[in-house]
Amino acid sequence: MDQQRYSLEQYFEELSDKQNTLLPRPDAYGTLKLQEKINIFTEFEPVKAIVLGCMSDTSRLPSNEPLLVANKDQDLKACQQYPAKICARAREIANEVARKLVERGIEVRALGSKWYKSWVEGYSIDKPLWDAANLIRVGLDIIFLISLGGTESGYQNFKNFMLQRYNGLVRVHPTRVYQGFHIDTTFTTIGYSKILKKYILLANSDRTNPTNIPAIFRGKNWVVLNSPAMIDMGYEPGFQIATPSLGQNILVLNPNLVLIDEYQKPLIEVLQFYGIESLTVKHEIGRSVAGGFHCMANDYSREETIDFEKILGTPIDQLSAEEKAGYFDPVLLNFLQSNGDIEHWEEIANQNAIFPEYLTEHLSFEEKEVLARDHREQIESAKIGVKQFN
Repeated sequence: MDQQRYSLEQYFEELSDKQNTLLPRPDAYGTLKLQEKINIFTEFEPVKAIVLGCMSDTSRLPSNEPLLVANKDQDLKACQQYPAKICARAREIANEVARKLVERGIEVRALGSKWYKSWVEGYSIDKPLWDAANLIRVGLDIIFLISLGGTESGYQNFKNFMLQRYNGLVRVHPTRVYQGFHIDTTFTTIGYSKILKKYILLANSDRTNPTNIPAIFRGKNWVVLNSPAMIDMGYEPGFQIATPSLGQNILVLNPNLVLIDEYQKPLIEVLQFYGIESLTVKHEIGRSVAGGFHCMANDYSREETIDFEKILGTPIDQLSAEEKAGYFDPVLLNFLQSNGDIEHWEEIANQNAIFPEYLTEHLSFEEKEVLARDHREQIESAKIGVKQFN
């Protein structure tokens, strides 16, 4: 690993010596010196190192963007260039984020970048396709959003690859909670709460309900927090790419601290109620650039509580049930594995009345009653033949 890191640093030093115009400006925050080892299995353990994306003056909508293909009725034009004011504001936001992260001892790696042709043969829902933001890392479990950005065949290819690569230890769960691109506007894993003694999942209340929450989050070690309505900051005319749910696109720096849009006061207050602090930056252009703080970041090193690298390198017959479960409730995992394929785990859980626990302490009595009623109706409307799970 040391040799690999040295070679990578040397490569970028050579680029810098050539005064490559793609490299960040001298006044940009960041470093080309890689110090941290790549180690990333979750979205919530303490961040040690991260890459931040930044818009250039030539940024434009791609020529064959799936969102353009699927939403022909919206005012989105292929190859339409972003206004200079949006590009400049995006860079300001990226630098502000970088500054605040560096102040907290987080390594921000500043790299040059190039445009690559993403859709070699053109977009098609029938072809294997997925985007990194369609996935959530939860240790040995990966949640895969099947939608415009992640096709059914893409899920099957990815699942089969992970099964073979890691001898069945890594589980890839399909979810179809909505048809948009990024799963990080629907689910956010906050991590372990010392107050609640459980892991917290922040769920978009407009898209989710007890019957479509992934099975891993229904275990006794997880609890679901419904997000409040997001504050809509609007969008640049001609660039209505994301919905107001983009406000939930937050970056978890550790289980007690998140990076969040300053304008999302309701969400900030709910998180604070449960002991989760917020590092805020104004980000009013998220809907126009289709990216919040989680989208602009590529975290590549976290201080993982569980040594998953060691687990994946150990013969499966030498691992305990807890090690093989990762962040999954071991009892629930064993039950689901014994009753069907992972693609049917949500259905199996529903049929056995295995629903997630929800946080409601922050709600008024009336709000709790409404939530309970809504959940009963959602379960009944799903026409689930419920059995009792023991």
